Amino acid sequence: MLENQQNLNSPLVPENFHRDKDLLFLKNLVNRDSQTKNSEGVDIIQGLVIEHLKHLHFEIERILSPEKMSGDLVIATYRGKSEECITLICHADTVLAPDEQFQFRFDDKMNRFYGPGIADNKAGIVCGLIGLRNFLKENPLPEYTIKFVCSPNEERGSLGFHQHFQTIGEKSTFAFGLEPALSSGNIISSRNGNRWYKFNLKGISSHAGRIDSPSLNAAHEMSLAIAKMVPLNNLEIGVKVNIGNLSGGADVYNVVCGDITAKIDTRFPSFELRDELCHKIEKIFQERELRCHITNKTCDSSFEISDDCPPMPKHEGDGEVIQFYLSTINKIEEREISATHSCGAADVNYFATKNNITLDGLGPVGGNLHTKNEYIELKSFYGRSQGIGELLRHINMNKKTNKHTQGE
Repeated sequence: MLENQQNLNSPLVPENFHRDKDLLFLKNLVNRDSQTKNSEGVDIIQGLVIEHLKHLHFEIERILSPEKMSGDLVIATYRGKSEECITLICHADTVLAPDEQFQFRFDDKMNRFYGPGIADNKAGIVCGLIGLRNFLKENPLPEYTIKFVCSPNEERGSLGFHQHFQTIGEKSTFAFGLEPALSSGNIISSRNGNRWYKFNLKGISSHAGRIDSPSLNAAHEMSLAIAKMVPLNNLEIGVKVNIGNLSGGADVYNVVCGDITAKIDTRFPSFELRDELCHKIEKIFQERELRCHITNKTCDSSFEISDDCPPMPKHEGDGEVIQFYLSTINKIEEREISATHSCGAADVNYFATKNNITLDGLGPVGGNLHTKNEYIELKSFYGRSQGIGELLRHINMNKKTNKHTQGE
């Protein structure tokens, strides 16, 4: 039981919510270490999620990570009247782990819950399960088949599972991400994609003080390439280039750096801008500014793409669904919100197609992600849970009504 329980007696909390049970489940998820690298801890979270899904009569598929890179992927299916799918997307892994000072707690002055991964993405998991529970209680045979996908390694790009996501996306009429809503309360109608590069340059290592032997500094060549990349950033159109890591050399002062690797993150709102940006970056790394003063040799280069997440575009046909959800949250939480673009990428990007409707940020309002001050708002935990259930009802009713209209 939480302290300050009186703050939960709010008119925003529907009576049919099992408040203590849901909050205890959230607390249990948050206080378990499920950093991405802790595969065992991630699988414990997946097991707890599976228990709830089985109680809702979902069929469970648990997919092992290729080469045991992470925990298991969970794909759960609730059979509806048609093969068309509504897919809910979330993840079990976190960036930070709980410790003695950083655990699940409630701040009664701010009406916020704090804890590692509470916004990103454990409260989103719970909101999705609450929404499903309330929807399926009233609609045990829905018009759509429902899928619930929980990734074990979203924080590292869900590597190894992209093909599963794309296959499910092609069968999904709707794909809804349970990532946290923005701190303003807004949801996400489109997202940037990202491409992760690992660029390698190999020069010639030598004594830094000698000039009578071949020498070619790979770090110097890499620095010149990075300088050319900085102007490629264009925040007005959502294009970003970030050097996340540089490594190489002998880790001493007096040896010429003979090899270096750069991990580079690129962000883009469209495929066209992706192709333009990445062409420029790859061209930069084909150019050579430096040569060995003895052999005239230039640095050898190579690169690999570690992750290639497509952008999530906004579709013209999703306006009605968005407006319904926005008006629903406006009534529940008594605040105006909108649907906006995010420069971040997420798993939902892989589910997006030209034909389906994708939305993200349907989890509770949160902030300070990936820090020891990560939080969610109390009222949004209940509000977004209710909003998911109402959205499912609305979509289900529309399909049912259209079938009747068409004489099926």
